[in-house]
Amino acid sequence: MSNAEPDDPYGFGQPVVPPAPGYYPQPVRSRRWGKAGGGAAAGAGVAAKAGLLAKFFVVFKSAAILVKFKFAATMLLSLVAYTWLYGWGFGAGLVVLLAVHEFGHIAAYRMQGVRVSMPTFIPFLGAYVKAESAPRSVGHAAAAALAGPAAGTLAAVVVLELSRAVDSPLLQVVAYAGFFLSFLNLVPLWILDGARVVRVLHGGVFFGALAAGLVVELSRPTHMLPFLVILGVIAVFQRWHQRAQFAADYHATASSMRAWLGAGYVSIALICLWGINITYIPH
Repeated sequence: MSNAEPDDPYGFGQPVVPPAPGYYPQPVRSRRWGKAGGGAAAGAGVAAKAGLLAKFFVVFKSAAILVKFKFAATMLLSLVAYTWLYGWGFGAGLVVLLAVHEFGHIAAYRMQGVRVSMPTFIPFLGAYVKAESAPRSVGHAAAAALAGPAAGTLAAVVVLELSRAVDSPLLQVVAYAGFFLSFLNLVPLWILDGARVVRVLHGGVFFGALAAGLVVELSRPTHMLPFLVILGVIAVFQRWHQRAQFAADYHATASSMRAWLGAGYVSIALICLWGINITYIPH
C-alpha cells in the first residue's frame, strides 16, 4: 500500500494544486512595446488636459463677456421681469427711471474724478453703481449719493408733464413710481442714498423733512403713513445708536457743503412728497 497522501498521488511529498479556473499565463511584452504603450497613455492624458483647458477658456471668455456687458444684460433682465409682472409700458418706464437715477450717481462721481462702474440692475431690488476709488471726503460721498434721487426726481417731473400733455394714466403711474423711489432712497437706512447724505447733516434737517412728510401725508393720505412712521422710528434709533460717528462726519464737512446738501435733501424730499400726492391714483 503506498504511503502517499491523497493530495500527493505521485509520492513527491508536496500536494499538487491545480491552476485556478480561467488562469492563463500572460505573454511577456518587449520593452519597446511597453514604452510605446506608455507614450500613448501619456499622449491621451495630455489631450484630455488640453480639452479641459479649452473648455475652461471658453467658460472664462463667456464670463468675461457677461461682465463687460453686464449693464445691458442686467438691464434687459430687469425689463423682462418688470414687463412680465406689470406689462411692457410700466416695465420700460420703470427701468428708464432706474437708469436715470444711477447715471445721476455716475455723473456726480465722475465730476469728482472718482472712477465708477456702469449700473448693475437687480430685478425687483433696483440697481446700483460701485465706486472704484474713494471719494475725497464724506461730504463728496454725500453729494454723489444725493445726485441719484435728484436725477430720478427730475425724470419723474418730466414724465408727469408728459402724462398731462398726452393725458396718459400709464405715464402718471410711472411718474408716481419715480417720485416714490426717489423718496424711498432718501430714507437714511442701510445702503440707501439717504444714509450717506444724513451722516453729514444736522439731525434737525432729517427730523424736519420727516415731520413735513407726515404733515403732507395727513393732509391728503396716500397710504404712506405707516411706511413713514415705521421707517422714521428705525432711522431715529439708528441715528441715536451711531451718534458718535454721525457727529464726526458732521464736523468733518465744511459748513457751506452742509448747507447745500441740507437744502437739496429737504427740497428733493418735498418735491417727491408733492409728486406722490398728485400722481397717486386711489384704488
